[in-house]
Amino acid sequence: MALIYLVEDDEQLREYATLILSLHDHVVRSFAGGAEVLLACDSILPDLVLCDVRLPGLSGFQILERFRLLEAARHIPFIFISAHVEREQIRKGMNLGADDYLTKPFTESELVDVVRTRLALHDKRRRSIETHLAEMNARALRCLSHEIRTPLNGVMGGLELMQMDKPDAAPEELGIVATSAVRLERTLLRYLSFMEAASDSLPLRSQELVDVDTLVAEVASRIAESCSRLGDLVVHAGCKLHTFYARELSQAVEELVDNAFQFSAEGSEVQVIASASHQILSIEVRDLGIGMSDDDFAAIAPFRRFVNSYSDDMAMGVGLSIARKLVSKMQGELTLSRRNPHGVAARIELPAFPLGIPS
Repeated sequence: MALIYLVEDDEQLREYATLILSLHDHVVRSFAGGAEVLLACDSILPDLVLCDVRLPGLSGFQILERFRLLEAARHIPFIFISAHVEREQIRKGMNLGADDYLTKPFTESELVDVVRTRLALHDKRRRSIETHLAEMNARALRCLSHEIRTPLNGVMGGLELMQMDKPDAAPEELGIVATSAVRLERTLLRYLSFMEAASDSLPLRSQELVDVDTLVAEVASRIAESCSRLGDLVVHAGCKLHTFYARELSQAVEELVDNAFQFSAEGSEVQVIASASHQILSIEVRDLGIGMSDDDFAAIAPFRRFVNSYSDDMAMGVGLSIARKLVSKMQGELTLSRRNPHGVAARIELPAFPLGIPS
């Protein structure tokens, strides 16, 4: 179904064409003159335009010229209707960007065929452009990732060597540099992760089978250790599933566990529970932190700052956005809920198939 603008001053022909196109499941808005159709374009653009060449006021050529000046309407299929199609007239229309001509009088099949053909060609061109842009974005993202990670690896490796070779040389200053470098690395890599997760041009990467219980336990322990809170972590992993998408699942769990520690006080428990029921994998991360307000729940978005964090860094909404995008790519759902008396539970639910297979 397409929205078609029909510009024709002959009322009988206008009604005839409108009826035919409507019977073929198109939505038709008809106009007697050019000023009316240009005004209608201010509110909504059509998928295709059928326009008489000879009209009172603005001619069909003038209407087409106005259309091609509009960025959003530049590639909309434009078909002229004319009783007298001469070579010069056709050349003029094509030079202005017309897609086709329909000669009066026309049959029902001629009208339907030209509309169907032009809509199909337009859709094919649009999909080709989208595919090309997606491929360009994917290449640019991979290049950007490489260009950021390579110098970062050099900085982090150099700092590590300096701390090993000269541990007593300005330890306080070196510690400040190392802490700042780690923070910069983490921030940049999270932004890269968000861009990759948000990109439809980068599909899931199927890998070798990995045990989900082991993955969850290892990721949770690593994050807890980096936050110096191993004693606060409780893991219950008993889903007995394997997954091909260890990278994506690992990153989603990592973001949720990191958020749980970031928004809860040292000494308070963080639970990570993995289970499976009725071919649904469930991974829930629970904390006893400061919780989230209704506004916070409604406003989760990348780069939004939440100042009620226990960590030195202010959370920027990137972590939850990354997790949500990754879970969505794996055909699952991420939900957040409040815990009583306080805290948040983040729950990932994924289909066991095709995510993984029972162990």
